[in-house]
Amino acid sequence: MRIGRGGEFRGKAVGYAAYRGFLISPRFWLLVLLFCLGISGTLGLYTMLPLYLVSVHDLSPETANTLLALSRVSGIVMVLAAGWAVDRFSPKTVLRLVFGLSGLMTVPIGLASTNWVVVLIFLQPLAAVCFFPAGLAAFAAISKPEERNIALSLMVPIAFLVGGGAVPALIGLAGDLNAFGIGFALTGLAVFTGALLVGGVKMDNAPRD
Repeated sequence: MRIGRGGEFRGKAVGYAAYRGFLISPRFWLLVLLFCLGISGTLGLYTMLPLYLVSVHDLSPETANTLLALSRVSGIVMVLAAGWAVDRFSPKTVLRLVFGLSGLMTVPIGLASTNWVVVLIFLQPLAAVCFFPAGLAAFAAISKPEERNIALSLMVPIAFLVGGGAVPALIGLAGDLNAFGIGFALTGLAVFTGALLVGGVKMDNAPRD
């Protein structure tokens, strides 16, 4: 379809009974973990890359910030391409590619020379940003339409707390221990595991899965 259709229904009211079904659902928590990894590979890395480029690779703050800003321009096109790919193939297929490629390109950011790191910070977002269309499609496929407000209110704060808060803090701790690059490499390995975990999410409403 060329035009999406919105539903005409009300979300479920907030309350323990509404939350309970998700709190005891293994596949919901697995999807939460995937969102934690997806945000780690985007916002988590982006938060710490300027400091890493300046302190480890001796770039000026102006150069580091300019490179990072330019590296994210491709996301405008890639998000649209990811949306098409989700419709053409399936959320699981796209998620496997996203986690696999972004994880593999994140690991050498922590280990490579400056010239290669500059190349990688342009390549890694091409895959990493594609997580969100696929992740949200997977989210929609594990929940009923009227329950999605409840699921989203649980999932998003946890995922951002971990991926956008705890992961940058741990990378920063690695930097304090003179192992900044190892922090990025380990984050890349964690993101890569998402490609293996995707298969455990049963998506009832996702065709071709």
